[in-house]
Amino acid sequence: MSYNSRHFSSADEHTVFYKEFIDAYKGNLPDVLMVQETLISAIKKLNKAYPYVSIKAEGAKQGSNFIVSKYPIVNQGLIRWDDRLMGRDAAFADLKIENDTIRFYSIHLSSYKFSKKAEELQKRGGKSILKRFSKVFKYQQKQVEKIKAHIKQCPYPVVIGGDFNNNAFSYVYKELFNASDFKDTFVAAANGFGATYDFSYFPTRIDFIFVPTSAQVFYHKIDTHKAWSDHFPITAKVSF
Repeated sequence: MSYNSRHFSSADEHTVFYKEFIDAYKGNLPDVLMVQETLISAIKKLNKAYPYVSIKAEGAKQGSNFIVSKYPIVNQGLIRWDDRLMGRDAAFADLKIENDTIRFYSIHLSSYKFSKKAEELQKRGGKSILKRFSKVFKYQQKQVEKIKAHIKQCPYPVVIGGDFNNNAFSYVYKELFNASDFKDTFVAAANGFGATYDFSYFPTRIDFIFVPTSAQVFYHKIDTHKAWSDHFPITAKVSF
């Protein structure tokens, strides 16, 4: 599963839904959870269900990206950005799954920080939006180059899960998709719009799971819990 949990709080920040999350998947929690924008306090609670947890970004004031797993973590670390304004460092962990070692990345590319309400976007005006787009695109481009270089050095099969803050037609999607021999689990096993972000009037798929093309994808599903984060959890059942 990949999930931008938004600190396990609802979009209006009035509801903390950690317990509801655990209850919803009780007895069927994914073996590996690549979680973004999550506080260490929530990770400590998840540690009751997952014995293996990747490290937290040192000095992070906001939620970080983590990998929590039922499989042993044999190596882990962070891909650090050059500018803290670029957002949360990417996390990676090498998991020992039976006789194989698989590297998982949990990534959260720079956000445009736009309201999900269309009327509030209109208030910002075209120039303001274009300026923000240009700045964030440059951030995302730098992040993607670092991730690609990191993947290139990896000796193991790779899985990427995360919030790209961009769609499947974007530069960043294509660059990350071509960073290794990947397939998109949604494309492999689902159909439709596949919206993962609760954006008014427009279905938007900006959260992805990439797996090696040699992997078999049995299903890809999106759980549309509207009362939870502004993103939806995405889950893929995969055999390596």
